[in-house]
Amino acid sequence: EVFSWITKREVPDCGFITLKIRTSSIHEAVFDKRSNVLKIRGFVEVPMDKLDRWYDPFSSPGSPKGYLCLKFQNYAEFTEVVKAVPRLKARVTFQNGTLPVVKQWCKEIKVGTWQSGEATVHFEEDVFSWTTKREVPGLGHITLKMKTSSITSAIFDKRSNVLKVRGVVDVPMDMLDDYYDPFSYPGSPTGYLSLTFTNINNFLEVIRAVPRLKAKTSFESGALGGSSAASRAGGSGALGGS
Repeated sequence: EVFSWITKREVPDCGFITLKIRTSSIHEAVFDKRSNVLKIRGFVEVPMDKLDRWYDPFSSPGSPKGYLCLKFQNYAEFTEVVKAVPRLKARVTFQNGTLPVVKQWCKEIKVGTWQSGEATVHFEEDVFSWTTKREVPGLGHITLKMKTSSITSAIFDKRSNVLKVRGVVDVPMDMLDDYYDPFSYPGSPTGYLSLTFTNINNFLEVIRAVPRLKAKTSFESGALGGSSAASRAGGSGALGGS
């Protein structure tokens, strides 16, 4: 419902204070993927209008005085924010394209040998995430995720429509250690995230939106046509015995 921060510089006649913007006031936002800057058109609550010289939320669109500007460390950090703030996600646009989010129903998900159950998986350029159908021991139903930067190899079986990804699923407090070890030897069933898709077309939609996955994926019954990256990815030898 709100963004808030303590100012590093003193607000005139107010000192170091907490400023905030209510998400209900956001009516547009633009994120620049090159500079990692988010510009929000909304209403920052400034005590006694002490920043009138610099800030005017009612200024004409495009005026630099009319925005709250936030510079993030990287794009991945910003995607964490928009997932948590629906109002911002609904209002944000991107200067070099929209945020690619592909939602696909997977009828079976396994983290190592632990069966997570069926779920809708959100595939984004930087992260995969889903809410577990089964309770994680000691944690209940939680959202698990895998950052695509951790993916080292993947293989898709065209016959079973199963994708097996070698990467790191972030499991809180290592509660699945008995079932999942992302650093186990190649070929061990405990070392993979396995996702069963409804059909290959649904999977192809995912890899079009996730370049890292596309580059690391090979196919058990043939490489993806027209993709030299997929054929170079190999991984089928290392993933043998699955």
